[in-house]
Amino acid sequence: MKDTRWIGEHRHTLQRLAMVVVVVAVMGLDCDDEGPLENGLPVVGEIFGRVTTDGLPRAAVTIAIRQGADLVATRATGAQGTYEILDLPPGVYEVSISTITGFNCPGQQTATVVADGETEVNFACLTPGSVTGFVTVNGIGAPVLVTLRDGTTVIAVTTSSFAGFEFTGLDPGERIVEITPQTGWTCETTHPVTITSGGTATVDFPCIGQVIGGEVTVNGVGEQGVEVSVCLEPGGSCLSPRVVTDLDGLFDYTNATPGDYVVSIGTPPTGATCEAETIHVPASATVVVQIACTRP
Repeated sequence: MKDTRWIGEHRHTLQRLAMVVVVVAVMGLDCDDEGPLENGLPVVGEIFGRVTTDGLPRAAVTIAIRQGADLVATRATGAQGTYEILDLPPGVYEVSISTITGFNCPGQQTATVVADGETEVNFACLTPGSVTGFVTVNGIGAPVLVTLRDGTTVIAVTTSSFAGFEFTGLDPGERIVEITPQTGWTCETTHPVTITSGGTATVDFPCIGQVIGGEVTVNGVGEQGVEVSVCLEPGGSCLSPRVVTDLDGLFDYTNATPGDYVVSIGTPPTGATCEAETIHVPASATVVVQIACTRP
């Protein structure tokens, strides 16, 4: 009788508890806070991961989760560079991070979320490396096209100069440096190179060819800014592009082929008289010529 009386006295309380249980079951709520349920199973997943710079955890980096043009969620990485975004409906998401100055980071990554699943997306950022070097012919720096490749994919193209060439801001890895030599050169045209995080790799291309170099003087002093023409003799084509003397009156043609040439001045320096010079250029040789101009 005591148990029956207790049930009778607490009938309304028991009815209210039963209603709560029904509401929990209908709404898919879970007492362990595992998120929405369907037939007693979770219907959401999560994306988690870590951001590092040169292998060290990076805090305060903003993680953005998107579906198409819609921003779904953002989080900032913690002290250990980690992040976690919970309660994501199943689907395909794009994960990206904010810019970290001074580092090359992976771009946007795709993550597929499944019900009750955990999808890991990490971002390993590295200090960029560089590649420098010289292209020379007979020891003289020469202007040629230099290409940096990853396999068959062209990463960057530049033109070497008398001061060499340089590629910067590069991801670490194995790459190939390739030059387009001028006619008559003999040299290796490709070199493998290993780019390291924060490092500088050096690749040189020493070539052998025909070089015509020299100096233009006026009364024995080097003359700057004088255009020098070098043409095959007799009446042949001229080497191009035409070069102009530097601060010291010096010039170099690194694209000559064996043969006889006339070296002359396009427009003589003001008030000066200059005489053309005839030279012979043998194979794999450097020939130096001096154009001595006079001014009264």
